[in-house]
Amino acid sequence: DAASGVKQKAKGAESCWKDFISLLPAEYTSARHLSDACLRQAGSPFVTEQAGLCKAYLTDMHIELSRLGSQYGAPVPSLEELGWALDAVHTRSFTVDAGEERGVRRYLIPFVDMLNHDENCGCGFAYDEDNECFEVRRFGGEPLNAGDQIFLDYGAKSSEEMLVMYGFVPSTVGEADAITLGGAYTTEDLAAAPGDEDFRREKVELLNLFRYSAPRTFQIAPGNVDPAIVCALRLALLTPAELESECAGSWYRAVVHAPVSDDNEQRVAQALRRRLQDALEADKSSIEEDEALLLAEGSDLDDAMRCAVQLRLNRKRLLAELIRIVKSFSGRPRGSNLLDALGEYMPRVRML
Repeated sequence: DAASGVKQKAKGAESCWKDFISLLPAEYTSARHLSDACLRQAGSPFVTEQAGLCKAYLTDMHIELSRLGSQYGAPVPSLEELGWALDAVHTRSFTVDAGEERGVRRYLIPFVDMLNHDENCGCGFAYDEDNECFEVRRFGGEPLNAGDQIFLDYGAKSSEEMLVMYGFVPSTVGEADAITLGGAYTTEDLAAAPGDEDFRREKVELLNLFRYSAPRTFQIAPGNVDPAIVCALRLALLTPAELESECAGSWYRAVVHAPVSDDNEQRVAQALRRRLQDALEADKSSIEEDEALLLAEGSDLDDAMRCAVQLRLNRKRLLAELIRIVKSFSGRPRGSNLLDALGEYMPRVRML
């Protein structure tokens, strides 16, 4: 753990960990190291929240160790030393099933922790209980040859999670990346639909019943969308005529996973496209400008700021792809379902 890491590092050449510690970075680009400027550039509420929690956790732990050190006369590491050890543990450890006797634990595994991430690497590692060691193998039994660079798949994590957990951001959008919407619809969507005050009041009551509004959040990505986004918009944009005809007077017909009408489905697509477009245009820089900034020779961006720019670039690329998909829906045949155009629609919801 972190305390052991501090202790072994202080021993220097006398430490049984000396060879491993000598290979570890002197600094990490972990969440707690992200400056306010980096967090502003990243524009991620999730990363900002996690960075604050990491900083507070380090401070609280150091205060507690200082209290215990004073009470028992034990040496206390500096805030910087403790932070380095926590970074090492948090960014380089693995959760591993080490057999029946040891069970599932977090481990620092020398050399395995140096393998870079590649979701298509075709490699994995496991604990060999008979030989009491960890082994890295290619799936399918293909041999690893001398000189081969070996990668590991760090798992289905978003660009935000990669930054918080491992201190880097992939250069491309990953399968776990998604856009998080605060509420499945906006007040502008609600105001755009016709209907008198009583009609709107009943609609709002049902939207609230299903908890379609903020602070509940909903995620959308190509191939994976929370269906509540589309269902909520179908209800929010429902007209009195559609309620009486297509829905036969039943408000609940509007929130099933089937379109209300072709016109309603097109309005839903247009509303969703506007919201995604507004999110894309909210960034001051364009996709092309961010790409050029990351590729510029002699750039003065440090590692943390490069992560921040890459994170916002991945988000904008994701928004652009979603806009393209939703825009193309206007050319679909009548009777098409926007959920089908967006792909699989199993819910992925983060609660606030």
